[in-house]
Amino acid sequence: MSVPNYLIATPIRFAAASYTLRVDVGGTTEDLTVGFTVGRNYWLSGDGQADADGGVGGVGDLLRVVSTALGTHTEITGGYAALNSSFLVELGSLDGGDNITIDWPNSTLDESIFGFADAIVGPTADAVVGTLMPRGLWRPMKAATVDSRDRQPIVGGISAAVSGRTRVSRFATPLREREIEIARLHQSVTLAEYAPATEPYGTLEEAWINSMSLGRPFRLYEDETVRTSSSYGLYRTKDLGEPYDRDPRYNVRWRANLSMRRVV
Repeated sequence: MSVPNYLIATPIRFAAASYTLRVDVGGTTEDLTVGFTVGRNYWLSGDGQADADGGVGGVGDLLRVVSTALGTHTEITGGYAALNSSFLVELGSLDGGDNITIDWPNSTLDESIFGFADAIVGPTADAVVGTLMPRGLWRPMKAATVDSRDRQPIVGGISAAVSGRTRVSRFATPLREREIEIARLHQSVTLAEYAPATEPYGTLEEAWINSMSLGRPFRLYEDETVRTSSSYGLYRTKDLGEPYDRDPRYNVRWRANLSMRRVV
C-alpha cells in the first residue's frame, strides 16, 4: 500500500468585492459577476464549503464561488468548477455539451489564480482546462518523513524550595503544536527559481514568502487526493526561520521543516 502525499494549501484573498468573468456559451456572451468578501480567505480545495468566515477568517471553497457565478449565465442551468486528478482547474457547466468559452483578456478576475494564461480558452463542449497548476497549492509529492502529530504545550513553571519541595503552577494549555519534516524534495517544488513553466506558483518558497511567513493560516492535508471539509488541519507558522534547506543526507535534494501551531 502506497503512502499518500501531503498537501499544503494557502489562502487566496481579494482586494475588491466583485470581479467580472466574460463567458460565451453557444454564442451568447455575458459578463458574470464573481463576488467576494474583501480580505477573507478562500481556498482552491474543491471541498464545497460555503463562503463564510467560519470563525477562522474564511473557509469558502473558491471553486464553489466560481461555479456559482458560472451558473448565472442565461445558457447554463448549473456551473461547474473543479480540480481534476492532475490538479488543474476545470470550468464548465453541469449541463454538458455546451460550447463554452472563457474570455480572460476581457475579464477582471485574475486568470493566474486558476492556472490559465491571459487568453481566450475554448470553445469546448465539456469544460475548459487550465494549463498551469493554480495558485495556493504546494504539492511536495511526498509524505512526511517525520511528523510529531499535534502535541499539547504547557504554560507554567516549577519552583523548588531549599527543603527540596517543589511546586508546580500550570497556567494554561495553549493551542496544540506540530513539527513535520519532508525529506528528499526535488528543487522544482522547493525554490521559485527552479519552478517548472507548468507550475510557476507551486513551490514551498512561493507559499512561504507570499503567505505562510505573513502569518496567514494554511491547511495541511495528509492525503492530497482527499480534500474534504474535515480532512485538513488549520495551522499558522510558529517560527519565521526559513523552512527549507539542503537535505544533509541527500545533498542534491532539499528538505522542509515546518513548525506549526493550530489555529483552532
